[in-house]
Amino acid sequence: NSAASILQYLYLLLNMTSFKYMSLEKILNLLETKTLFFTKVSIFTDPYEGKIPRKMLENKNQQEAYTHLNKYRNCMMCNCWHEGWRDTKPMWEEYTNKGYGIAIKTKISSLKKSLIDKYGVHIGSVSYIDHENELFRGETRKDGWTYMTIHYHPYLHKGTEFKGESEVRAIINTIDPILEKIKLENTELENYSTDLINETLKGLFPETTQEGLPYSIDPSKLIERVIISPYYEKWQSETVKSTINKLYPDIKVIESHLKT
Repeated sequence: NSAASILQYLYLLLNMTSFKYMSLEKILNLLETKTLFFTKVSIFTDPYEGKIPRKMLENKNQQEAYTHLNKYRNCMMCNCWHEGWRDTKPMWEEYTNKGYGIAIKTKISSLKKSLIDKYGVHIGSVSYIDHENELFRGETRKDGWTYMTIHYHPYLHKGTEFKGESEVRAIINTIDPILEKIKLENTELENYSTDLINETLKGLFPETTQEGLPYSIDPSKLIERVIISPYYEKWQSETVKSTINKLYPDIKVIESHLKT
């Protein structure tokens, strides 16, 4: 039944091994500031981010939703991970500085435990669809929406050309508290301008930057391993390991299995 399917999905998700690839500068910033950065959907390069598939726009109700989603793109923040049982060469080359950097290895359950800030975070696997011809996937009604993740569907679907990313996303939804505040001020929904939403965002989430929102975490709970790029020479790997362990002596830093 659907309840059993949902529980099975949650179990698999929480036990999923995932990697986050980044530069050495970014891992040092994460360790020193104890924050994980959530990027605004509005600055992602994929034009379908936060959008409704074209097939769903045949429904007039969804056309209205499409208009509002465009206003919300500056208020949904994502932190992206790669599902996999070990690090891979394509991901090193795509998400680090020409292959040079590190990868954080963790489980989704550890990611969840590490989040200590005051904002709620939704975590889910990305589905890959043809935005021209398919509906959103999951437990959906006839119009393509799911009952459980209606807010997050536009941010948990990407085009099939990105399927190799096997992406898992942690999403901060700031739009709900923003809309709640606007409602308390007796503003009609159709009058929610993009400028008003962005202004309210700054008031409610003052730490937000033009790029996104830093979120307080416990690095010792987040990080299972730090994996060093296979492209580094031995002396570089030793320097990376020494630098990280000066900040967190208990974090295990290892070389990639791809190192020859």
